Amino acid sequence: MAGDANNDVLRPATIDWRAVRRHRDAVRAMVEELSDETVEWLAARAEEASAPDGYPSASGSGLGVSGSGGELTSVEAAAAADAPPDPVLERIAEVAAQLGEMAGLAKGCRKRLAFVRNVRVRPGLEASTGVCPACEEWVSGVGSDRFHSGFCNACSQLWYHYARAHPGTDQGELRVRFVRERKGHYP
Repeated sequence: MAGDANNDVLRPATIDWRAVRRHRDAVRAMVEELSDETVEWLAARAEEASAPDGYPSASGSGLGVSGSGGELTSVEAAAAADAPPDPVLERIAEVAAQLGEMAGLAKGCRKRLAFVRNVRVRPGLEASTGVCPACEEWVSGVGSDRFHSGFCNACSQLWYHYARAHPGTDQGELRVRFVRERKGHYP
């Protein structure tokens, strides 16, 4: 099926988790570098972008900040027509644009993470292997060693009795208490 081919591409084994960690570390380093002081310095540096005569432009930086009049004088206009673009100002504008793109990507990533964190596994689609959340033992998914109600076989039986002993209690809250108490038995 076509859907199966698409899912084969998205299997966890096909995701390079070392690369994902490197990307995360690069983003973290960039965020640390973008302190308030750095952004203020960039804004000040953009304002210092000089006209060809060596003096700061009265018209502003070109980054959406206008100067005193907002229009070029005739001397500035003539000089700007012949002047090559300021490479520093161009790079600052590129950084500003890329930060906007990064903000959009971060928003999309945040939405996807929220979806993954909040998705509820439907009963027929429980994972067959993994770690039991109560006792932290590995569940192999072979034979009777499968997840039942989200727990290993032993914890599932204890959960059944625990839930019956506390009727009327919110299942989510009861489940959290069960996991905490169960983990207390396994140092």
